[in-house]
Amino acid sequence: MRAADQVVRQHRNVVVACFLVVYFNNLSFFDLQFFADCIFVSALIALGFIDFFHQVIPDHISLPGLILALVYAPFHYDLNLRQALVGAVVGGGFLFIVYLVYLLWRKKEGLGMGDVMMMLMVGAYLGLSRTILTLLLASVVGAIVGLLLMKFRGKDLKFALPFGSFIAPAAFVSLVWGTPLITWYLSLFR
Repeated sequence: MRAADQVVRQHRNVVVACFLVVYFNNLSFFDLQFFADCIFVSALIALGFIDFFHQVIPDHISLPGLILALVYAPFHYDLNLRQALVGAVVGGGFLFIVYLVYLLWRKKEGLGMGDVMMMLMVGAYLGLSRTILTLLLASVVGAIVGLLLMKFRGKDLKFALPFGSFIAPAAFVSLVWGTPLITWYLSLFR
């Protein structure tokens, strides 16, 4: 029972830390954006940890998150419903194409549909540019971790990494620091 209590305390600490980052990013407490961001972050934390420990992403978190993101889109400070739909289609659509290509090529799943559903939710909440940033961050960090596991732990290419555990922190970074990161990156080409 002590191990379970410790895990709960650790997850609670992660939630509190993330809420504080969201608060200091918004610099407004008890407004609609703060609460929406906290609900989104809560879903990310739950999905990230569930995927890490059980390698499954439950639809009963992703689907309500997607619906809430779409319903909230007209009230979002920098999105509208059309932009939320585009973000969802690009995020979920890209991973669905990856899922199909790998399935046709290797005749087995390399990516779960839970990851696709999670990216639908992320895309609907973050919009197009921050969804692309999320996919890039999650893919790069996932590839680096995979290579390190192969090198230092003797894992092979058949080793399954829970991609949702990379999507969750990447989406958090995109939520909080995505706009400045994208602005900085685009300024390199001016």
